[in-house]
Amino acid sequence: MLIISQHEQKTPEWYADRLGKATGSHAQEIQAKGKTKGTEASTRRNYRFQLALERITGKIPEDTFTNKHIERGNELEKFARMAYEIQTGNMVEEIGFCYPDGKMFGCSPDGFIDNRMGLVEIKAPIPKIHYSYIQDNKVPNEYYWQVLHNVFVTNCKYCDFISYNEDMPEKLKLFVFRFTPTDKELKDYETELVAFVNDVDALTKEILDKCK
Repeated sequence: MLIISQHEQKTPEWYADRLGKATGSHAQEIQAKGKTKGTEASTRRNYRFQLALERITGKIPEDTFTNKHIERGNELEKFARMAYEIQTGNMVEEIGFCYPDGKMFGCSPDGFIDNRMGLVEIKAPIPKIHYSYIQDNKVPNEYYWQVLHNVFVTNCKYCDFISYNEDMPEKLKLFVFRFTPTDKELKDYETELVAFVNDVDALTKEILDKCK
């Protein structure tokens, strides 16, 4: 069963919901491989330690990483959502954090659509990046793992990746690409995610044992 929280994103309650759980925004780190075969990437190791520490201390991490592009994207998300709803007729159901009951992974999708059969992931990049998304006509590489993670966690069938830029010509302001992962993509990612969560469990136990 999927547990769905309605706590607004970036609030203390939202951080508490996701405490110690592997999330979509870090999916790229979850499956990252080291430069040498059979080794762990430093980004994966760092995220693994972060989650173990969250579980042990119960402290909500500070959201300190931001820049003008992130702030701009947050401000424009509601306009992107409205543009998407008008163009497609799909009404977006906004939520906070969701996770399968009893599992230590989850995600914060930008919304459900189609009676929770699908998701949306909304971005509001600068014009040249927005247009590159239109040219490539796919989920951008930098968001592929996040989108795949979110589809897997929610058990949805697909995700509409949305890019919006208000400065583009009217017909190019909104870009929508529907991503439907294959069974192999989902299965391969599940293997990586389960292994990562197990590694976090082991590190948590290791740290606690040293505290005795």
